[in-house]
Amino acid sequence: MKTAIHFVYGVVACKNFVLPILLSDRCNSNIICLENPADELDSIASSSRLHVEELNFRTSLNPLRNIKNIAELFFILKKYKPNTIVAHMSTCAFLPLFVSFILQTESRIYFCHGAPYLGYFGIKRLILKLYEISLLLMSNKVIAVSPSVANELRLLGVRRSIFNTHPGSSCGLPNTKYAKKLEVDHKIKNIYNKHGLDIIYVGRPHVRKGFYDLLNILKILDRDKFDIRVKIFGFEENEVKGKYRNLNLQNINIQYMGFVNYMRRHYVDADIVILPSHHEGFGYALLEGAAAGCALVSSQIAGPDAVVFPSRNGFLVDAGDIENYSLVISKYYKNRNILCKHMKFSYNLSKRYSEKNIVGQVLNYLNNK
Repeated sequence: MKTAIHFVYGVVACKNFVLPILLSDRCNSNIICLENPADELDSIASSSRLHVEELNFRTSLNPLRNIKNIAELFFILKKYKPNTIVAHMSTCAFLPLFVSFILQTESRIYFCHGAPYLGYFGIKRLILKLYEISLLLMSNKVIAVSPSVANELRLLGVRRSIFNTHPGSSCGLPNTKYAKKLEVDHKIKNIYNKHGLDIIYVGRPHVRKGFYDLLNILKILDRDKFDIRVKIFGFEENEVKGKYRNLNLQNINIQYMGFVNYMRRHYVDADIVILPSHHEGFGYALLEGAAAGCALVSSQIAGPDAVVFPSRNGFLVDAGDIENYSLVISKYYKNRNILCKHMKFSYNLSKRYSEKNIVGQVLNYLNNK
């Protein structure tokens, strides 16, 4: 049996985007390298054929730390002699790809969950683009999280086998994240009698994630006296920049929910998922919302365009165009027929992104089938 090592930063990312693939893999003996593996992940690994190694492999501004990390990577790769290494996510893929390139590991796969340079401009964009090119050069295979992200990587001009799943995502959604059809039917049926709208945002309080755009969108909607309830997940209110903490909105109710593990109930209670990001990998919040019958509103960027189909299950808006965003929300507010149509189509479409479908495609590529 062949050996594969997966390098992943963060337990949450590992559980959501990588573990479903590895638990279905019958062709490889899989090893996961993480900086801070949690006890929960260790227990999952011990009950399967996975092995977890604690390892620091992110690139640092400290040269001595980089040398230490490189030495540890050499030790791990020499110890296990993998046929395949898979470096997930651009922010921590450089050193694993670099060391495996030096050692000429047979299969060096860069799993691109999103290309960060797309969210920046000027010199920062150029630096991040060159960094992305270096990841492509050191790999000999690439998996992209969506067709549009794959196309962006091809435009960088490096000749590599770049694969993406259809219709997109890294591992799809498990059955547990899908709302029952009766729940969605009941939700859509009641939308006509519902007062106001319920909206979900999942992300971080960063400019490139569109969070401050969202607050400015809500200011416009509040000015126009729309009754809207917004739940914000992923962080607490005290993490928001000071001047944005108290917006004195009269008609918009904002709740900061923090980090929540199990989101399905919240998506079922919501009408719309909004993701006004300037850069995304795929936008899993959109897919999870679709699986609970939510209409989707997102930026016209690589990643989300694999799950949002304009005028069918939602709308795509130019990143940063807060006026257009507010117009889209007001359209849903005033026209429940459009909202219901998009909610229904969203739920039906989400079935194409089942874990079984997507994971099967990824494993076929990883195992050269």
